[in-house]
Amino acid sequence: MLEGAPSLIRPIIKSGMRKGLSAAGKEQFVILTQDEKLWRSYFGVNNDNEPWVVLIDATGRVLWHRHGSAQVLEPLLKQAMR
Repeated sequence: MLEGAPSLIRPIIKSGMRKGLSAAGKEQFVILTQDEKLWRSYFGVNNDNEPWVVLIDATGRVLWHRHGSAQVLEPLLKQAMR
């Protein structure tokens, strides 16, 4: 979510987020820049210090979502992607 970031800084943040990704990996990420309060409410995010991950299929249907530490999310995400 980049809604709170100044619009002049957003491209720099996006570039940094995508820097280490492969071309295929870049196509699997969505960076949102509006409706942050709505998304946070929908997914129950209440801690800005934890990452949150959402899996969405090609039709836009939410398949899975969680938030928490990277150590907790990684095995759950791998399982959800099977």
